[in-house]
Amino acid sequence: MTNEIGLHDCTPAIIGLYSIGYDHGRQSMLPELERAQDDRDALYERCYNPGSKLADVRLRRMRAAAEEYWAEFVAQAAAEQAATEGRDE
Repeated sequence: MTNEIGLHDCTPAIIGLYSIGYDHGRQSMLPELERAQDDRDALYERCYNPGSKLADVRLRRMRAAAEEYWAEFVAQAAAEQAATEGRDE
C-alpha cells in the first residue's frame, strides 16, 4: 500500500477543482514553454548549420514557405472565381 489517493477515489467536486487548477497551471506556463521551444530550435539550428550555411538554410525554408503560400493563395483565388462565375450564370 502506497498511502496515495488516486483521482478516481475523489468526489466529483474535488476532481473538478483539481481539473481547474491543472488547466490554469498549464495555461499559465504555455508562453514560457513556447519561448523555451523557440530557443531550443534556434540553438539547434545554429549548432548544426554554422556560418553561411545557416543563411542558406533559412533562405531555402523561406522560399519553400513562399511557394507553398503562393500555391495556396492561387488555388483559393481560383476557387473563389469559379464560385463567382457559377453564381453569375
